[in-house]
Amino acid sequence: GIVINEINYNSSESFDPDDWIEIYNNSDSTIDISTWLVKDSDDEHIFTIPSNTYLAANQYLVFCKDTQKFTTCFPNTTKFLGELGFGFGGSDAVRLYDQNGTLQDSVFYQSSAPWPSCAEETGYTLELISPELNNELPGNWDCINL
Repeated sequence: GIVINEINYNSSESFDPDDWIEIYNNSDSTIDISTWLVKDSDDEHIFTIPSNTYLAANQYLVFCKDTQKFTTCFPNTTKFLGELGFGFGGSDAVRLYDQNGTLQDSVFYQSSAPWPSCAEETGYTLELISPELNNELPGNWDCINL
């Protein structure tokens, strides 16, 4: 189903779209993610995905903290939702709950070993090497995109 695929938690000073995450629909069908919740490690930090939000098979969707900063840095990205109301730290979590409050995916990451540290203020993002891999394992992540 839906996989947390990429995390930008600490941008570089020269390229700062602010914090964002990307999810991916790793299934063969469209999934209605309306009223799903995005959280970090703090249960008080909640972003509710708007109604009528569907993610087609093999499609990506970005959730950004600041849409103006994000679109300034990524003007050609069309699939994003914004104003999360919170950001992500160097050691944090990204959690995704469905409309019934059931945890659908989660990543508890760090900016130090055994997690890749290359996304810390470098301009790189922490990216799952392949959406088929278990995103709970640090060795399945790397800093691929600059």
